[in-house]
Amino acid sequence: MGAHTRSHRYLRRIHGHDDCRRVPTVQGQSGDFQPTFDEITIVLISNSFPKDSLKDYPEIVTMGEVALHRSVSKDWKVGYGDYMSVAKRPKGSGSNGWYPHVDLVELESWRIKLDLTKDDPQGFVRSATALMAETGPWEGRAHCWGTQVIEAVRGGSLKFDGTTFTVPGPWLSVRANQHLARMARR
Repeated sequence: MGAHTRSHRYLRRIHGHDDCRRVPTVQGQSGDFQPTFDEITIVLISNSFPKDSLKDYPEIVTMGEVALHRSVSKDWKVGYGDYMSVAKRPKGSGSNGWYPHVDLVELESWRIKLDLTKDDPQGFVRSATALMAETGPWEGRAHCWGTQVIEAVRGGSLKFDGTTFTVPGPWLSVRANQHLARMARR
């Protein structure tokens, strides 16, 4: 950076106490230079989709990030952010088998239809069928690519748009697509 060196200032306010968070500043020949911004947008980013076995959760899981944002935004001007309903998993997790499940993203929750037949791709068909049988929640769905996949799988086809939906990985895109469609309409 030429004659300037980069340093950082730390400040974050949590529950009325100062804490540490990186805030970049630039140190020049004449001392600290504080950048000027017309506006700084603060975004609260969180995720509450379960990271561990869905067997241990109810069929309907509340999106904790929505409630958290609602609570924080009462006192602070913050934008909303999340991780598209995709939980970060530790490297190597999921290698001990899986349970098929199909998820419906609702306004403030996920409706998870879990099939307890381990490692069985047909469990996705059974889960999609059970999910679509709940007419109230299904009628309130986001009309998007993700729900089109669920409809196709319920019909018995485990392949859609060139992707095979026989293991959990591709189902992340189905949930994320529904989530993005929902959030875009908020």
